[in-house]
Formats: sequence, structure tokens, C-alpha cells
Amino acid sequence: MLRARFNTDEDAYFFYNEYAKFKGFSVRKDHKTVVDGRTRRRRFICSCAGVRERKWTNLHKRRKKAGRLTRCNCPAALNIVYDDELNMWTVRGFMSQHNHVLAPSGGSHFLRSHRKVSLSNAVLAQNLYALGVSKKLVMDIIISKSGSHAAAGCTARDLYNQMNRARVERIIDGDANLVNSFLEDMNVRDPGFFKKIQVNEKKQLTKLFWSDSQSQEDYKLFGDVLMFDSTYRTNRYDMPLVVFAGVNNHRHTVIYALALMNNETIDSYEWALKTFLAAMDGIAPKSVITDGDAAIRNAIENVFPKSKHRLCVWHVVQNAITNVWTDGFVKGFVEAMFCKGPPDAFEKKWAELLIEYKTVAEQKWVHNIYEKKEMWAEAYLREYFFAGCRSNQRCESINSVVRVCVKSGLSLIELVDKLLQKIRHIRYRDFEAEVNTTMTRSAQIPNLTLIGEQAEALYTRAGYEYFFKQLLHEPSYVVNESYDDGEDIIKYLVNRHMHPNAPATVEYNREKDAYNCTCKLFEIVGFLCRHILAVLKHTHVKALPKSCILHRWTREAKSSSLDFGTNPTTSCRLGFGLRLKELEEYSRDLFMWGCESVQRCTMVKGHIAAFDKV
Repeated sequence: MLRARFNTDEDAYFFYNEYAKFKGFSVRKDHKTVVDGRTRRRRFICSCAGVRERKWTNLHKRRKKAGRLTRCNCPAALNIVYDDELNMWTVRGFMSQHNHVLAPSGGSHFLRSHRKVSLSNAVLAQNLYALGVSKKLVMDIIISKSGSHAAAGCTARDLYNQMNRARVERIIDGDANLVNSFLEDMNVRDPGFFKKIQVNEKKQLTKLFWSDSQSQEDYKLFGDVLMFDSTYRTNRYDMPLVVFAGVNNHRHTVIYALALMNNETIDSYEWALKTFLAAMDGIAPKSVITDGDAAIRNAIENVFPKSKHRLCVWHVVQNAITNVWTDGFVKGFVEAMFCKGPPDAFEKKWAELLIEYKTVAEQKWVHNIYEKKEMWAEAYLREYFFAGCRSNQRCESINSVVRVCVKSGLSLIELVDKLLQKIRHIRYRDFEAEVNTTMTRSAQIPNLTLIGEQAEALYTRAGYEYFFKQLLHEPSYVVNESYDDGEDIIKYLVNRHMHPNAPATVEYNREKDAYNCTCKLFEIVGFLCRHILAVLKHTHVKALPKSCILHRWTREAKSSSLDFGTNPTTSCRLGFGLRLKELEEYSRDLFMWGCESVQRCTMVKGHIAAFDKV
């Protein structure tokens, strides 16, 4: 040991620490001597050297339990000095004796100087944690990969601390700058990526909006109905998350855009809606579903004046439960809300409800909610298309991500990253539904076989399942009467068997080859009702008329996105993304091949460098 020479003092420390690991003790850096700004002497000691100061052992009003004693004046040490003639560090003193028991074989990884998270394990841990893997499971994976706890080289606490330090380093420059850089990187990968950021005079983030090209394409295809949700706040920053969502041809949730704002004023919501409109080429939705917040309602009236605004039924019912405690009232309220008849039928039910619960009739909430009846009562919404949606609870999957981030104390950049991961997961499920629709057929084709077969081949799997319910009930309905005005309209009265007093009226327009029914299912949801199907059977129609097929529910709804409009940017967006994914797949195999040897690595780097000159 006394003949050892080292180029640097760190080399000496590494050597002594490896020796200590083999022997079973931990090393601590002790005194150093500095002359003219240069370190001339260094001393490395056993971690058991010295003793704990008495002031720490006799501490009064202690807040936590004192740690176990580890120091026992162990004399083991290594002294090195810098030799100017050799230009190297040489050993001047070495004490090998210890006055304590050394760690048993295989136990050195518990000692402080030998507990280290390797770079490869640190990168693996961050990647796994970013995908939602728990810290405990991350540690289990690293142990499994290494072969044992000892081979992992660190304890679970070391790994957790390293992961937390990495988080701090990520956000040290401020979330606003980091989020902006993150989204700029997204823009490089996706030229159609749309973002808008506002900061205050202190450079603090106040508003953030983003939407990628896939979201914008989805909106162009399925943006007739918009679900606007802002019910969850990111507690760390007290910023509400605004989710712009809809439903696609698989009846799955699609995310059109996301926004974060520092307050919930009318101006802030107008900013979000106007930014959304700009991202979607100025196309406003036909209908909007919200939680009923007054600021949101006013903003929608100002930005989307022609869109039909509906209140989320879940929030309406929850408000009824909160504001009215009378037993039985909420049940009657829900029955009135879902009354399928015309407005007169709702008004009758409402009047009966208030007569039955007289003490409730004078409550302010009951009066206020009745004033908004055209926004929540089915009877007043029968003329408007909502794609079968009554609430914005489809946004719950996104809000669940926010809840996890808030509970974990994650930063804003981490929240944005998690939201993007969730969107990717939603799209993966959608792709799975696309494949299942293409590769499988339904075994359920009941009566009206020709129409059923046509519908099964026409609609997506989820779309056909919805339509199948109407096919299933059609045999219970009969056409009792028909009226021909001698011009273009034929009216049919359709009754459920043994229920002659509740007929539905179906009108057929000869000129347009179109049907409509008083139940308004096609207008509201976009699928033919059992009443019209009964008329088709009665009149021996063997195929669905084109006017009765809503393209947004069909298998081909998305195919049009490949040649949508004449906007060259749109096709560029899709082509860029596909090319990028293809090149990533090819490059992964190439890089794996190149990592197998130094020669291969040099060859791959040379070829890549050659492309820079092209």
C-alpha cells in the first residue's frame, strides 16, 4: 500500500474505497491541506473514526429519535501527499487495523460509501417511474436485473433519494421555461402541434394550452360534440385543468386539447375557448356539455353563440342531492329530467313534483335550476345532437391522472408529461378497437337480416352494438296506420305490441328519401330507432337509406382524415409522424447492433456523421 501512486486524489479515494468494500468497512473523506490554492495532502478514514459530539447526544427538546451510534474512534486511515517531482500522489501513511467488527461478506452494499445508484440504474428508474411504475416496483425490477440486492449496489432509500434529486434538477430552472421547452420539442416532432403560453411579469405561468395534430384531426371528424371539463384543480399550483374532449366512431373518448389557467374567470375561459377555436381552424362544435359553472356558461355564449349548451347530468343530480334534502324529491327530479316526451310532458311532471313536495317549491336552488331547464331537461334537448353523451364524465380518465400527480406532489412539467402519456394510452385503446372492428364480425344479426348485415359491415364494433339494441326491440313494434298527404310526406303510427295508447309517429319524405321519428333518437344520437326500423320492415325496405346513416359512426369515418380538405399542412402532419415512427424502428435495431463492439459503434457513428454533410 505504501508504494501506491495515483494521478489524482480522486483516484486514491476510489482505490481505498474499493479496498474498503472488499474488507467490509466504509470510507469517509477527512482533512486536506491546501497550499497556494492547491490541495497538497489528503486523509481518508474509516467511517467509524472519531466520536459523536456530546452536544448532539445530550440534545434537549429533541424532535426525532437519535440515530444509532456508528463512530468508535477507529484508527484505520490512508494518508496521501502530492509529490512535485513525480507529479503524482503518493501514500505517506496507512493504518490497516480497526477497533470494530467489519461487515460480513456480501454486506458492504449497506455501508454508506459503497451505496451508489449507477447511471444505468438511474436512467432505468426515471424511465420506469415516468411510465407510472411505483418506486417500490422500480427497485424490485433493478434487483431482478442485477441478480441480487448486493449486485444492485444501493438500497431502496438510495434509489428513492436519487429519483427525487433528479426531479429537483428537472424543475430547477422554473416550470414555465421547462414546460415551454418541452412543448417546443413536441413541435419539432409534430409540425402541426399547437401551443399557446402566457406568463406574468414575474415569468410565472398563468395560462397554457396545447393540442397536437392528431387531436386536431379527431376534432375535424368528431368535433360535433364537445365536452368541456374544468372540475379538477392542480393543487400545487392552484390551476384548474381544462379538458376539451369528445367521442369518436368507436364511442371512445378522444382528447382534443388541454389547458391550464391560473383562475376561473370569464376572461380566462374565453381565452381558452378562443385559443381552442384558433387551433381547430375556426370550427365551432354543434353542441357543448359543461358542469354548469356561470363563468363557463357566459364564455360559451360569447365564443360559441350558435352551439347548443347542455349541463352535465351528473353535476345537476349531485347539486340536487346537495341542495335539496327532502326524501324522494331527487328521484322525482331525475324522472322529470329524463322525460322523453315533448316539453309539455316535462312541464306536467315538474308541476306534479312541486305539488307533491310543496316545501321544496320555494327553495332558491329549485327556482334557479328550473330557469335553466332548456339546458338539462331531455324534453328541451330532443332536437339537438349530443352523440349519446349526457355528461362530461368521459374526462374522468384525464382527471384521474391529475389526482395522482397532486397526491405525489409532482411538478407542472411532470403533470404535462403524465397527461401526454394518458393521451397515448387512450389512442392505443382506440387503435385496438380499430383492429378489432376490422378483424372480427358480430355473431348477433337478428331479424331484418339484410339491414342487420349491412349495419354490421357499416358501423364500428361499438356502433353496431348500440344499433343492435334497436334491432333487438324492433319485433315488438307494429305499424298500425299510415297517412299519405298525396305529395311528399307519408306518416306512420307505430305502437309497441299491446301498448296502443303510446304511438310514435314516423314521417317519410319521398323526395329526400329521409325518415324522422317523434322519439328523436336519430337527431340526438345518430342511429335509427326501433320505430323507423319497424316502418322499413313494413314497407319491405331491405337496406338502410343513405339519409339514415351518420358517417361519424361508420368504420370509414377516419379514412377521410387522410385526404381531409386541401390544407397542405394537414397531410404533412400525418406523413411526418408516420415517417418518424418508421425511422425510429429502423434506427433502434441499428443502434443495438452498433453497441456490440467498439468497432461497430465507430462505424455507426461514422455513417451518421456522413449524413450531416448531405
